[in-house]
Amino acid sequence: MLALIGWLRLSEGRIDQWGRLQCVYHGWCFNGSGNCNFIPQAPPDGPPVYTSKRACAAVYPSTVQHDIVWFWPNTDPQYKDIILKKQPPFIPELDDPSYIKMSISRDLPYGYEVMIENLMDPAHVPYAHYGIMRTREPKVKGDREGGSPVELSIKKVDRDGFVGDQGQFGINKFIAPCFSYAHSSPVVDPGDGAIADAEKQPSMQRRQSLIFFCIPVSPGNSRLISVAPTNFNVWIMKVVPRFILHLAINKVLDSDLYLLHLEERKIMENESSNWQKACFVPTKSDAFVVGFRKWLHKYAGGQVDWRGNHGGALPNSS
Repeated sequence: MLALIGWLRLSEGRIDQWGRLQCVYHGWCFNGSGNCNFIPQAPPDGPPVYTSKRACAAVYPSTVQHDIVWFWPNTDPQYKDIILKKQPPFIPELDDPSYIKMSISRDLPYGYEVMIENLMDPAHVPYAHYGIMRTREPKVKGDREGGSPVELSIKKVDRDGFVGDQGQFGINKFIAPCFSYAHSSPVVDPGDGAIADAEKQPSMQRRQSLIFFCIPVSPGNSRLISVAPTNFNVWIMKVVPRFILHLAINKVLDSDLYLLHLEERKIMENESSNWQKACFVPTKSDAFVVGFRKWLHKYAGGQVDWRGNHGGALPNSS
């Protein structure tokens, strides 16, 4: 059993009634310093095998923010206090009691790069999610789905990401390396069916955000944590059962899942660092995707730097 400590994920475990982190497989218990406190299979009258260094777990600098555990993936002592210097990005809406929030977490069979592209690409919505998500009617309708030009632009790309401008629809930020954060421009409803400028009546601001945490899991696999804070129509979240809302969100994710799975493999055929060989991105609606790929190329070598035994090859899709 000692050999298992090296690869079992204690994140799959639980906190017991004494505040110890308990391994879900054999019940070994650890304290916050990584020391083993209890091995249930060991005789209570000794020897105290739980004190062995081989029974210890690795400890990473960590913190809790927005109900998510964040950690620095290095046990070197030089990083012991790194969390005091480098905090996770702070999203005001997630700590604001005037917002109601619904979140989901889901693992998806395509990689981190494709996930972020998808979440920052509004042009696919009328097509991939046709009949599932409502979109605004364009002034000139060229097809059944109602696709139309989308004016997107980005500010300077640096190591911290970029800010994307969606015009009247608000801002979309990529906060490196794992945040996509879109929030609408504040608008107000004066009550007569018209929408007025929020700056003229700031007390009536209505805001809605889409916040995505995009987590690399392994080549070809990623984890999405999605939160949608809103400060209006909050009664909907209180009345509609949570599972109904989850079904609706998962229906959206399902509707382009296979397309993204295939897209990733097509890009990898041309090597992810040379993605422009596989993709033609001639319109302004592609600005956020291009911005992300530029950031990934310049600051991450074009792909996730997988450590250990993962390598960079995608898993077999069969």
